[in-house]
Amino acid sequence: PPRSMMGQHFACVTMDWWPSNKCDYGVCPWKAAGVLDVDLRSKRLRNALRGLGAVTLRIGGTQADNITYAVGKDKGISCPDFTPKLQNSSHFFGGCLNESRFQELSRFVEENGDDSRLVFGLNLMYGRDRKEVFYNDSCPGSWDPSNARSLMEFAFDNDIEIYGFELGNEIECL
Repeated sequence: PPRSMMGQHFACVTMDWWPSNKCDYGVCPWKAAGVLDVDLRSKRLRNALRGLGAVTLRIGGTQADNITYAVGKDKGISCPDFTPKLQNSSHFFGGCLNESRFQELSRFVEENGDDSRLVFGLNLMYGRDRKEVFYNDSCPGSWDPSNARSLMEFAFDNDIEIYGFELGNEIECL
């Protein structure tokens, strides 16, 4: 007999925030593949997710700590698009999630079936000084949770079911 059993939500996949203009060595693999750009109506994408069965979809990844949420109380907030920090750079700033895209992501998961869950990575760098930091440096400034709170309140007010939140993505300066 087995020593233990995995729960039915063992499978977890991530949709990353990388923008379409993220290129390395002249190759731009993220064209229309990041959270803000991917076609959520794509039959191929839907079939791939559905094929995983009971799955947890994580919205997060490398650029999660750059995203501003233009939702709810913060609908009119300054929300710049992704911009490379330097020419030919893999370091970006900006990134904007608006209400309609957040709702589309929620529907995408809901339409996959009752066995699907959504985990959302929150920006832990919001409000901090965005200077370059290095491993084991302290993060400059204090986190401002107000934008994350606006996202969570918007989700609650609009019956967007979030199974869990991830606070920050591999923050090196904490």
